[in-house]
Amino acid sequence: MKKPKGHIAGAQRYSARLADSTQKVQVLYLGAQSNEALAEDLINFQALAKLLLSTADGPNHCDYAQYVDPQGVPTFFATAYWTEPAQYQAWASCEQVTSWWTDTAHLNGPLGYFWEAFCVSKDHCETIAFTHPIRGLSACPMHTIHPVDESGYWGAARDRIPASAFDTLKGEKTLPIAYATRDNTRGQLINLKLPKNTCIIRSGVSWADCGPEQHDSYKANIKPKLDLGMDYLRDNPEESGCLNLRQVDVVDDQGNSAPEGFSMGHFQSLAHLEKWAHEHPTHLAIYTRALAERTKYQDDLELRTYHEVFILDQETDFRYLNCHGKTGLLPVHFGTA
Repeated sequence: MKKPKGHIAGAQRYSARLADSTQKVQVLYLGAQSNEALAEDLINFQALAKLLLSTADGPNHCDYAQYVDPQGVPTFFATAYWTEPAQYQAWASCEQVTSWWTDTAHLNGPLGYFWEAFCVSKDHCETIAFTHPIRGLSACPMHTIHPVDESGYWGAARDRIPASAFDTLKGEKTLPIAYATRDNTRGQLINLKLPKNTCIIRSGVSWADCGPEQHDSYKANIKPKLDLGMDYLRDNPEESGCLNLRQVDVVDDQGNSAPEGFSMGHFQSLAHLEKWAHEHPTHLAIYTRALAERTKYQDDLELRTYHEVFILDQETDFRYLNCHGKTGLLPVHFGTA
């Protein structure tokens, strides 16, 4: 445990507790990029994705987001969660889903698609949030939200991962990586498997409860520092160990913008994420400013943050269909150190 003796968190935070019957969780990031398509093509995919994800054996919870990637390509994707991997398998193999995914017209169509799926044991993940908003894995039925003492100190995220009590969670010996644009990906289906103990984080912020003063403070004092941190991770994969970084805007079920966003990062290991958080100036700037907001507003702080972390210990299924060569994990070429 990294928790300092006598530590008391400055603000009460909460974590999702999975039901005893849940041993593994399944997550899917299902998205589409425009590839110079008309805006209506991406809108049509949004409707299709929601239809597919609402069919029998669909996920226990879904969130939706959109962003423009560094190549200027508009992208929409869903983050979907199942508390029973067998239910996901039934959904993924149903006729409606397989007939859509295997349609050969996609190879020459106006959209590119990504399907990033992974299963993790429940002792290889952790969440932290306020009591609202509840997003991602924490929003699944059969989960309850409980106060936690492991917050507000360096190493708290590792302490909240049960497996850290018996596992260092070190990345596999498939490193170092090479990071380069993959050629000839349009019109192709490319399948990837991620190494064991790859770390995935979704870190969100909501300003829905912010009045004008605190919203203005977020935009002027926190958001620019957050953007700089995400830019560093995105632009320096070899140095940071961040294999992919998406910074996105949340949309509601109707596709309307919501007062919320999140960043999603794939790291070589939890240690790489921790190193950036603990040592790098860009994260220290975010942390220091957020702490100043907490000190100023105390219990009246209106900005809400959350995150979830997954340490991959089961099978992964990452697919990229007709995508450009810098989509997701496509540029990552794992070595054999």
